[in-house]
Amino acid sequence: MNKLLYASLFAFYITACSPSGYIRKTARRELTGNDVLKNAHTGISIYDAGKAKHLYRYQSDKYFVPASNTKIFSLYAGLKYLGDSITGIRYRETTDSLILYPAGDPTLLHPDFKRQPVIDQLKGSTKIIALDTSGWKEEIFAPGWGWDDYNSSYMPERSALPVYGNVIKWIQYQETAQPSLSFISEPEIDWPVRFIQDSSVKQFEVIRSRNENLFYIKEGKEKYKEQQVPFITNGAGSAIELLKNSIGKTIVPIASPANMASLRPIYTQHADSLFQP
Repeated sequence: MNKLLYASLFAFYITACSPSGYIRKTARRELTGNDVLKNAHTGISIYDAGKAKHLYRYQSDKYFVPASNTKIFSLYAGLKYLGDSITGIRYRETTDSLILYPAGDPTLLHPDFKRQPVIDQLKGSTKIIALDTSGWKEEIFAPGWGWDDYNSSYMPERSALPVYGNVIKWIQYQETAQPSLSFISEPEIDWPVRFIQDSSVKQFEVIRSRNENLFYIKEGKEKYKEQQVPFITNGAGSAIELLKNSIGKTIVPIASPANMASLRPIYTQHADSLFQP
């Protein structure tokens, strides 16, 4: 009898102290004792790839909106395929032209990345600059996005040549010596802006038109406030316009397909400097 009891206790101890036992115990405590999780739609799936078995599962067969969990897969894909440095753009040269082929680099003119090798090369070139985006076949939004989130900073459009993160930063501020508020955009744009006068508005807000780069500004009470608003990419049209303002040169859109292996890359950022933020 004692041997059986000891064996049972030993088995219980081993199970409780194993990774799966610890995870199970912790998960049950959180799921039953956390007021936020009690009534939430919650699922857990922890898989040991080395042993090819699940350590713990709770409602893992339910459907969930993945949200920020997709960042884990994005990071893994970047580590596996992007290498040490990010390809900012690919190009080829003719006697009179510099023909660009976008690589989807999200850091082009992004304010978090001060080093801009692509911009430096474009500014230094004396040739006609042309841009071919004919290889881009994706939609501006992935499946599942709520259409009415288009004005939110987390929902910029996807494009072949993202610039400034495909968002405009709007700033309302009050200078010390001035009683009135001022408004600026980063980058500066030539797109139409409308001011909405409404004394009941307390907070600064910028709302973009659903189908065009027309921005409505509501003046708030704050002395300083920022808001990032995605712009409509119009294929590569908006990028070409903003790049032109940045480098001071005209960029000609063309369709001139090329063998990617024959193109020369311009590398921009070290991959880890992109993954970290």
